[in-house]
Order: sequence, then C-alpha cells, then structure tokens
Amino acid sequence: MKNRTRQVLLFGLPTDIDFALLQKQKEWLAHQPKVPEVEGLLSFLDWFQDTAESVLGDEGPYVVFGDKPKAEPVIFRKWRAAPRTVVALFPEIDAGTSLGGTKLCQSYEHVGQHGGAQYDHVIHLTKAATPGEYAGLKAELEQRGYVLAVRKHKPTQYRNYKNKKT
Repeated sequence: MKNRTRQVLLFGLPTDIDFALLQKQKEWLAHQPKVPEVEGLLSFLDWFQDTAESVLGDEGPYVVFGDKPKAEPVIFRKWRAAPRTVVALFPEIDAGTSLGGTKLCQSYEHVGQHGGAQYDHVIHLTKAATPGEYAGLKAELEQRGYVLAVRKHKPTQYRNYKNKKT
C-alpha cells in the first residue's frame, strides 16, 4: 500500500489504522514466547492486515470489519424562523419523553448537536431542506460515523396517528 495509514470502519466506528505500525507490532509479537494468546493475536493481525490490504488495494478509502452499520433514516428540515439553520431528525432513534409526556426522537444540529425533539412540532416549525442546504450537516454526521438513509418523511410505522372518534 502506498499510503500506510488508512481509515477503517471497525464495528461501525471510523478508525485510522497505521499499517506500518501494525507490521512492527506483528514483528515484535513474533519474538515473544509462543503461548496461545500471542499465537491467537498474531493470527488475527495477519487476517486483519491481509483482508484490509486485499480490499483496499492502493486506492480504497476504507474497509468494513464487523457488522455493516444499518443505514439510519434521517429527515433534514430547515427552520422557518431565523437563523434558518438545518436540523436532522432521526425518527427511529428514541430520545425519551418530554415533561408533557410526548415521545421524542433524536435530532442533530451544527450548534447544540444531539438532542431530543418532538417530531410533529419540528415539522410544523420547519420546511423541507434541499440537498444543497443539508449537504454540510449530512457530511458532519457521516464524519461522526453515521450511515444515513435520507427520507422526506418518517417511515409509516413510526407515525403517531391520532385515534379517530367514531
């Protein structure tokens, strides 16, 4: 590999791996007493390096080890009132209950970052954000390790339908 430090998605977390340092660690371990723990670690490091290098080659940005993270549905909205920033709503991530007893979903903004939000209330106070408007926030979330599935509305099974009077 030309660039020996690469980003690896390790069990859902972006991690920088220095493969030159990994090689030095393997060489050091090879000179340690031959006990099952050392042999097991050497075997794992060999597999890890071989797999990463075969998938990455010289050009690939990262490789996934462990379970591939689930794409998280996200709805990007823009506040109607100043400062008209973009908010990301995660309708499938429970953020608890408000003091009034309303269920909250997870939300994220550049300033303030994670917090609970009343989905219907935020929808009422915002409008749909365009891809150009939410590009920066989407990139920030992806840099934090999120795998996103952008939606215009929350999935039907998560909508809070009011009971109709009969």
